[in-house]
Amino acid sequence: MNTQYITTDLDIASSESLVGLIEALGQNVIVLRSDRGGGGKRGDYFASFEISDTDKDADIALNSFCDLIESFPQAVRSVWRNCSRKVFDIAFVGTDKACSFRSELSAETVARVAATGASIAITLYPTGAYDISSESEKRSP
Repeated sequence: MNTQYITTDLDIASSESLVGLIEALGQNVIVLRSDRGGGGKRGDYFASFEISDTDKDADIALNSFCDLIESFPQAVRSVWRNCSRKVFDIAFVGTDKACSFRSELSAETVARVAATGASIAITLYPTGAYDISSESEKRSP
């Protein structure tokens, strides 16, 4: 198996409730986690999402997230701006073979992400640590 793109998650943390932000994202995302006390300071609200109709490309997923964030109503934008953590985590699963892998983000996408105030993280899972088949099944129509 070659190195493969898996998904792009959005992880956020805030001292204020994220309920309105989660509602604004609506059916466009899959809520992977939403709780209090995880992913940040003790007592912070934490949520993690992925785009529900994401393609197998980080650039497309990031742009989809940016579309949603840019369309937030004013009250939700305030919650977004006040988040203490906003990270787009691009995940790949590696290979045990010596081969190269390339995934490109356009300058426009990087600028859009920067304008949201979020950062970008790259996570590389070792071979066998992530079930690609279940991810593919989840994305199938």
